[in-house]
Amino acid sequence: GLKILVVDDNPTVLRLLMQSLEKCGELITATDGADALMKAIDIKPDLIFSDYSMPVMDGRALFEKLRARKETQNIPFCFIASQKEIDEHLRMVVEGVEEYFVKPFFVKELAERARRLTARFQQQRIEAQGAASGRVGGKLSEMNLLDWMSSLEQGRKTCALILRNGPDECTLYFDEGQVSHAT
Repeated sequence: GLKILVVDDNPTVLRLLMQSLEKCGELITATDGADALMKAIDIKPDLIFSDYSMPVMDGRALFEKLRARKETQNIPFCFIASQKEIDEHLRMVVEGVEEYFVKPFFVKELAERARRLTARFQQQRIEAQGAASGRVGGKLSEMNLLDWMSSLEQGRKTCALILRNGPDECTLYFDEGQVSHAT
């Protein structure tokens, strides 16, 4: 699964974020920008969710410091901020920001958006691994079947999707993203 660094100085918000993201990957938390910077350099997460307003080093400073380092400059970043903060401070920061989550947020809504986002990263990672061999594989526990189906549809893929569970096997054939046949 994905390694996700979650950064917020407010313990309550951090707990809500953890609850929202629990199904998205392995979560590592940081309680301020400086702590997050050290952890990001150390563990190189696949994705970072960070609050914008934090004491000492805010989310934007964290983002800029990570962008300035070669080993962390490509880590996808999501800001959690109030609408006012987004309008006043973050609108111009677009290069490399995957998503803005507006505070206050509903756990269910954030969880749904985060799941779609992380499913996309998971798929890109699997595709990158499979590009060399022309084959892609993975466990459904890492990405659910509906996400696979919708990404094959959106990508207008022509392929066979083979599902195995012990001795049982099912093959779905896709033509330009639509299921054309199944065995």
